[in-house]
Amino acid sequence: MNSSRLDAAPVAEVLAPFPWQMRHWQRLAEARRQDRLAHAYLLAGPSGVGKRAFAQRLAASLLCLEPDAEHLPCGRCAGCLLQRAGSHPDFNLLEPQPGKTQISIEAIRELCTALAHTAHQGRFRVAVIRPAEAMTPQSANSLLKTLEEPGAGVVLMLVSDRPLAIMPTLLSRCQRLDFSIPAEDQVRAWLGPCADDEVSMQRLRVLSGGAPLQIREFLNGDVTQRLDCLAGEVTGILVGATDPLMVANRWAKEEPLELVGLWMARLGEEWARLRILAPNRFPVLLDGASSRIQNVVTRADIEDVLAYTTYVRRVRLWLSHGVANRLGLLESLLVPLATGLRDFRHQEPASQTI
Repeated sequence: MNSSRLDAAPVAEVLAPFPWQMRHWQRLAEARRQDRLAHAYLLAGPSGVGKRAFAQRLAASLLCLEPDAEHLPCGRCAGCLLQRAGSHPDFNLLEPQPGKTQISIEAIRELCTALAHTAHQGRFRVAVIRPAEAMTPQSANSLLKTLEEPGAGVVLMLVSDRPLAIMPTLLSRCQRLDFSIPAEDQVRAWLGPCADDEVSMQRLRVLSGGAPLQIREFLNGDVTQRLDCLAGEVTGILVGATDPLMVANRWAKEEPLELVGLWMARLGEEWARLRILAPNRFPVLLDGASSRIQNVVTRADIEDVLAYTTYVRRVRLWLSHGVANRLGLLESLLVPLATGLRDFRHQEPASQTI
């Protein structure tokens, strides 16, 4: 296969689903007790909520020879050990190869052939396709026959952050499990003591869109310290205490552009949302201790904030594509902040930077 990888994946070290996934797990456990499992499931929802982990744990449960009363895998039987070793003959993981974005028709055909064989152990043959939207129209059509006429014991899981990008003919043949952003108190309880810093947690929740796995990833790195630095510098620019050109130069040399682009996009979105829904509230991504910065932010014209938010999204996309003039792009983001975005809707900074 040229564009996709088909192989086994090891079982997760933590075998139980995340707390916010228990409703789906219990539903599937009951269906299993009644011998009413569907042959295909779509696991849909935003990135960072644990869809991939859920698919992996469900696969481990189905292939376990001695699951417990809640159908959690035992972690000790031959099925679990093979899965952990990445060599279970009844499990297939299909995803794009490194450096590729699509799943080819050849890879899907190979998967369908593998699923047509009888199970080597136990009862089930399991396959996970992620992300499902990476299938080309041709590869998706090639999967239809298996979805329409699955063999006994075949369970397919399609994992997707963008289910609307999947062919409707595939969607109609899957039972859908929607994974949404969990409640904040549930995420805090799961994270434990590392979630005690209120300011950091509020910022990380905005930055991640509330996705718990992304919050945990940020907490495990140096992101909270970087956020404090970004907040201080942009706050300084807004009140006229910091030179935006100096900040842009430092960001271009020292900050991960992916993080900078995400942070600026989230700042623009939060700023616009609060100007519309709660004009007197202040974006948590900034340092809002002084009345001066609060006045600058809350008095910005909503049309300017909306135009700026749209522009930030475009710059984030350009930065992700590795454009050469990243310093110019960063300057085009930061210089307008020095005037509180005044009349930004009438400006076209993009034409000067690309």
